[in-house]
Amino acid sequence: MTKIKKLLRLAFDLVDSFIYDVSRYLRYSQTLGSFRSRRRARFNLLMMAHGLEKGLSMPTPRRGFGKMGLRFVMNGVERFYRQFGDDAVCCYALEVVERVLENHAKTSDSDPALVARFEALKKSPAQSGVGLSQAGGVCFMNKREITSTLPVNPCQFFSSRRSVRQFAEGSLPESAIREAAKIAQTAPSVCNRQSSRVYYSVDAADIARVLELQNGSGGFGDQVRAVFVITSDLGAFLDIEERNQAFVDGGVFAMTFALGLHSLGYGTCFLNWCVTARQDRKMHRALGIPASEAVVAILVGGCLRDEFVVAASPRVPLEEVLHRIPF
Repeated sequence: MTKIKKLLRLAFDLVDSFIYDVSRYLRYSQTLGSFRSRRRARFNLLMMAHGLEKGLSMPTPRRGFGKMGLRFVMNGVERFYRQFGDDAVCCYALEVVERVLENHAKTSDSDPALVARFEALKKSPAQSGVGLSQAGGVCFMNKREITSTLPVNPCQFFSSRRSVRQFAEGSLPESAIREAAKIAQTAPSVCNRQSSRVYYSVDAADIARVLELQNGSGGFGDQVRAVFVITSDLGAFLDIEERNQAFVDGGVFAMTFALGLHSLGYGTCFLNWCVTARQDRKMHRALGIPASEAVVAILVGGCLRDEFVVAASPRVPLEEVLHRIPF
């Protein structure tokens, strides 16, 4: 009887989790429409404008490229104004449009109708890029700027990041958390949609609440000084083909965040989030995380002790990991 009950519970959790994943993706992604909410529309504008930015960043941009894309972006901005009003993302999109039109002018490929439409949109509400880190379009870099910032021994730096389960007394500073989040924002995301979010706390009661739901910190939970829940907003993604992209983008963001804390001299440890739909709902309710966001990873952290031990965690031979194509 016990085995039967266990099998029935497993079957229920499997079906419940499947329905949960499918219905959540259909409800909150852009599969059924990109302008059903301000949140989804912002992601859509980011994606469309970035498509034009990529064209500008090519080694030799095609003459007159992107005229169809310009129409799509300006249609999106106009619709955004009608439905939701002003937004910094609209300003960013128009900045990209302006850069592309300038490129057309340089190569004598201007379309007067597109230029006139852009000039009319410039008089619309969005006049400020406040909220975005820089203007849209392209930015120029040089090799020296990059190489001058590289660590002396890259392999040593990255291999020194280990899963730490022994933390020193004292809270992880808020300033360090903010700096690590800024570093994490440099992580690439599909079409620059930037769907990742971080929910954190340095409060002991909040930390205990999250760890109780995660149930994988036995033996060291009392050592944890900060907890981070990394999510990815499903509203950033299109159609069924992108159903797993939230976890790709969120995973890259989470790793960059952990490396950011490491670069600032703090320890971290990833905790798995392999749970049923029932447990996932509990985490959303407990922290007030919007239902539109998928929990991707849980990270704990704190200050490093002067000396501590970590699991050796030897790696498999490189030959098992690295494969040249064709095999």
